[in-house]
Amino acid sequence: MVGLRLIPPIGSPILINQDVSVVGREPGCEIHVNDGSVSRRHARIERRGAAYFVVDEGSANGTFLDSQRVADALLRPGQEVRFGAVPFRVEITGAAGFESDGTILGGMPMAAPPPLPRPVAPPPAYAPPPAAVAPPAYPAAPRPPTYTPSAPPPPGHVPAVRPPRPAAAADAPAPAAAPRSGRSVWFWLGMGCLALLLLGGLLAGGVGFCVYRGVKTLQAPAAEVKAHLAEVRGGNLDAAYARLAPVYQAEVSKEEFQAFGAKHATFGQNADSSFSSIQIQNDTATLGGSLKGLDGGSEAASFTLVKAGAGWKISDIEVGGERPQNAIPDTGSGAMSIEPLGVQKRREGGTLRVTIRIQVTGFKVRPEGSVYAIDLAEDVETIGPDGIVIEGLSRPDVERFAGNTSLPTGAFASFTTNLTMDPNSVPGAYTVKLTVRDLVGGGQASHTASIDVP
Repeated sequence: MVGLRLIPPIGSPILINQDVSVVGREPGCEIHVNDGSVSRRHARIERRGAAYFVVDEGSANGTFLDSQRVADALLRPGQEVRFGAVPFRVEITGAAGFESDGTILGGMPMAAPPPLPRPVAPPPAYAPPPAAVAPPAYPAAPRPPTYTPSAPPPPGHVPAVRPPRPAAAADAPAPAAAPRSGRSVWFWLGMGCLALLLLGGLLAGGVGFCVYRGVKTLQAPAAEVKAHLAEVRGGNLDAAYARLAPVYQAEVSKEEFQAFGAKHATFGQNADSSFSSIQIQNDTATLGGSLKGLDGGSEAASFTLVKAGAGWKISDIEVGGERPQNAIPDTGSGAMSIEPLGVQKRREGGTLRVTIRIQVTGFKVRPEGSVYAIDLAEDVETIGPDGIVIEGLSRPDVERFAGNTSLPTGAFASFTTNLTMDPNSVPGAYTVKLTVRDLVGGGQASHTASIDVP
């Protein structure tokens, strides 16, 4: 008997014993999750035969399976299913050993996602220049003595008669007058120097304030781009898309924006960003630099922003010479094509873990009200070095992509196929053939990947 339990990070497991269980913040939901990132009716878990599926109910913050946003996907043991920001580990008892997201189980647990980079500390707050020192007080100049006239002589007083001055004394020059009291030249020189110091301090403070304002103005567009990249990395594509300017949203659809992130890992799974050029002219800012992905890859990138009120909005993105509006070919006639997004191999203990990522375009969609339905299925066939098909690594209907899109043409779908090779596998070149079938239009396309096993 197949059973499903959801294991939260903290708390008791949740046993799923109904054919349909609704997950949401609404108290009436069978699985009540009281978190602000969870919608009132966020998703539902359905039992279809011996398998369990998670179906998104059009939530605001999305439903994710191993960090990949899904609309309708089959659950497998050991996966992490996240509703908004609340994760659970999937535990299935009595389940088959084949993972529906394209993973063929070989007893190897899924690798934990790499840690997110530590946030960058904000710039230090501006400290105003110190107040100018007041000039020292100088003592006031001494006041001249006050003159008081003498009293008149008493009656009968006879003034003394002075003898006549000698002629030689009369011809002598008069003594020099006493110098007048006042400010010295050193006082006025000191006052001038003090005034120059005060003026210099004011000019330095003004220059420092202008430099601070200029740096802060340049940092604002860069901070907006870094916040945008953090939301893309965290899978919050709705919030990241909302940072685009309205005129740019008219050029780039959400599907194109999502396809661009899946195609460029440095953008969709960015680990770091650096901008060597920041220019602001009127209400337009241009940033040039590079983005680094979690896988270590690096691509040149540029962002253009326009002023929007007190903030900034992104009006153009270019990564690796490509823009989001060109990420999806304008097809939809049923002429399907597959674009490889990469093959990764890594050792986990004694096994070899192989991950193959592809992107499918050109399939048909089915109108359903105001949206269009997508229904695709993927088959996997693995051929060994001896040319014989390996049954344990081959299976039809490995992964199912069923969801909705707002695009009548130009939609895309991404598939991730995981193979766990046995430690005793024969060394040599293995061939993995991936076939995607369009269950709406009846078309199909195939892609072959070669894997060397040492």
